[in-house]
Amino acid sequence: MGCAAQPANGTNDVANFASMMNLWEYSYPVPGIVYKRVGKFECTLDIFTPQSMTAPRPVVMYIHGGGWGSPKRWNKMSHVLLPMPYLSLGIIVVHVEYRTSDVVMAPAAVEDCRYALRWIHANAEEYGFDTSKLLVTGDSVGSNLSLLMGFLDARHGFDEDCPEGPEPSVSAVINVFGQTDVADLLVEPNRKGYAVNWIGDQPNGMEVAKRVSPLTYVRPGLPPVLTFHGDKDPVVPVEHAIRLHQALNKAGVSNRLVRFPDWIHNHGALLAKYQQTFAEEVVQFLKQHTIII
Repeated sequence: MGCAAQPANGTNDVANFASMMNLWEYSYPVPGIVYKRVGKFECTLDIFTPQSMTAPRPVVMYIHGGGWGSPKRWNKMSHVLLPMPYLSLGIIVVHVEYRTSDVVMAPAAVEDCRYALRWIHANAEEYGFDTSKLLVTGDSVGSNLSLLMGFLDARHGFDEDCPEGPEPSVSAVINVFGQTDVADLLVEPNRKGYAVNWIGDQPNGMEVAKRVSPLTYVRPGLPPVLTFHGDKDPVVPVEHAIRLHQALNKAGVSNRLVRFPDWIHNHGALLAKYQQTFAEEVVQFLKQHTIII
């Protein structure tokens, strides 16, 4: 005997479930592209292209978090859905993986991401990327790396293994509780084990930490930055966001800091409580800087 369908009681649940069912209607995925090989290690990226969209399209380079040190599979499984809302805005998503501290210490992750950024520019025509509208974002250490992608250029010494080509550009950066001063995380009172592990026992560790700190590179002419941070973040002190905001203001760089008084270091908690605010701020930022119209 069959069961009669019952009416749904949770309207929001139904809407959320239905929207996730439509996720793949938004995207044509191209997974597991190897953009760089280092010995036997393969650095990969996944491309998600909005369906029924004419090329070229704006593109977001999404760099996952995980303390610079989580295993590759864990990073992909836990972070791949975070950039998916950009598809609904007609933006191509490029989800980038990189070598973490369980493979090699800093600054290898920065070098890998610079390589991936150059790969995006070099392959723009094939995949329909509009690199004049290239957003870089991530969460936590993904935002540390995203800020570095927006602030660095070839003279800073992270592109030595990259193929030759024009200097890659970044149009804007969205920073979601990113580390802006890695050296600050190596000493008390803000010492964090994940940062210590990434820098390791290199004799010039403090110098390396400053090289991978976005605050080191603040200067006029950088791309605009939108920063989200929580005042109760126990993993990355909110002072990192405040100091970046102040430094960018001093340099005359367009930027905005959005602080949440009771938010900790958790992307899911952010979206659960501040989803509407987060979405409104992101869309306004992208329109203001003509990433989308």
